Amino acid sequence: MKKFYLITIVLMITVFLSITVLAETDVKNPDKFIFATNEDIPTLDPAVSYENTGFRVMYVMYDRLLTYEGSSTEIKSMLATNWEISDDQKTYTFHLRKDAYFHDGTKVTADAVKYSFNRMLSIGKGPSGLFSGIIDGNSIEVIDDYTVRFKLLTVYPPFITMLGLNCASIVNPELVRAHEVDGDFGEAWLTENEAGSGSYIFDSWKRGDSLIMKVNDSYWGEKAKIEKAVIRFIAESSTQRMMLEKGEIDMAEAITREAREELRNTEGIEVAEVPGMAIHYVALNSSKSPLDNLQVRKAISHAVDFDAIIEGVYLNHSIRLNSPIPKGLFGHDEDVPYFKYDLKEAKAMLADAGYPDGFDLEFIVADFDTWTKVATVIQYQLSTIGIDVKISKYAWPTYLEKIMNGDHDLCMMGWSPDFADPDQNMYTFLHSDNFGSGWNFTFYENETINKKLEQARKTTDKKVREKLYSEISMIAYEEVPYLWVSQNNVSSAYRSWVKAYELNPMIYWYVPFNKIYKK
Repeated sequence: MKKFYLITIVLMITVFLSITVLAETDVKNPDKFIFATNEDIPTLDPAVSYENTGFRVMYVMYDRLLTYEGSSTEIKSMLATNWEISDDQKTYTFHLRKDAYFHDGTKVTADAVKYSFNRMLSIGKGPSGLFSGIIDGNSIEVIDDYTVRFKLLTVYPPFITMLGLNCASIVNPELVRAHEVDGDFGEAWLTENEAGSGSYIFDSWKRGDSLIMKVNDSYWGEKAKIEKAVIRFIAESSTQRMMLEKGEIDMAEAITREAREELRNTEGIEVAEVPGMAIHYVALNSSKSPLDNLQVRKAISHAVDFDAIIEGVYLNHSIRLNSPIPKGLFGHDEDVPYFKYDLKEAKAMLADAGYPDGFDLEFIVADFDTWTKVATVIQYQLSTIGIDVKISKYAWPTYLEKIMNGDHDLCMMGWSPDFADPDQNMYTFLHSDNFGSGWNFTFYENETINKKLEQARKTTDKKVREKLYSEISMIAYEEVPYLWVSQNNVSSAYRSWVKAYELNPMIYWYVPFNKIYKK
């Protein structure tokens, strides 16, 4: 009997070890890369998507005329091999490569470029606002199969850098038209499918669990070294850390800063970090009382100790922010004041506004660890001047829907510029055309700001643009539609067997699935 038990135990140990070896072999498989993030993707349609989770996968499933890659913030050639710009800076002519094919074998032509941009403009959702007043449905001309011309409605200095945006991805017209329903431009179908020509092809998607991409063996450019890229949706940062330490995933995005510091000394794990252009901010919904009162918004800005947040939440891996334009990006003005922590002044302003005993607010956040911590600190700090803050947490898709509809008092958000020009940050956050789905969650309107933003878009004089952005930043400081919380370093934790990984300080969501390999 004892012999039987002994044999059984030996067999169990053998099986366990076999499973362990198999699991480890699978993770170290050089043909599979497993990336963990903490929220699912709302849509795979580049004309609709306006969040980093979607950008990350679409950026390698689609090609664009131009692109960003690696650690550089300089625009680079992609589908366009070369281009000319007219003397008046309003006409751009692009010459396309002739060896690019969509994933179904259809050629990528100038017609596809025209269709893709016109489709985005016709759908008219979030990202299309970036091109508002710059191009319209009559702006794009097909010269021949591989030559396309853009005639801008007005001079717009950042235009060439915008062509690396995810929303500038080129879709397959034939495939999209085949899936149109009631004139929706294929939007319903493209929510969970793709029609690109990129280095990766959509493979499968189990919502709430994972999305898988497979390599495009017929790609016109350098073939990706990883056969399958797996995006795992793992809400808990502690779970991501545990899986990374065990070697069950290759890279983890949503690990807390405290954990990343601890992981720096962990064998087999690398932590990369560079100064970034990513910012965190709180939007004050100025369409709702009492936040429609300027004195109330100013009182809130004086009641928040931003230095304490930088030290206590971000562990000094961030710096203070004074406007939508981070340091390192053209247009940043260090002379714009930072919000001053002054509880006495805050209480006096609340009393002047008619709220000596305070009031209640709801602060909604996506279910992210850092955002929750920032909200908790602000909740406590505002309580010291009589403002009772309720924190509500939501999954990312629900959260986006709520703040786009203005169903909040305060909301937390992060942002990183997608192209190297301040217009995107400034116009997106502060122009009233972008209320809600355009990502202006303050619902704050200032006609002077609108006009200055529009003027800055129409001049190529860099000094004039700098002056305008400084003036806009000063108005935003004085009227407090936002609390500028921090400008953050960007960092990533991954297994040491991951090679050729680079962090981009601007598009921090970017993961070079098409460049990395495992060894």
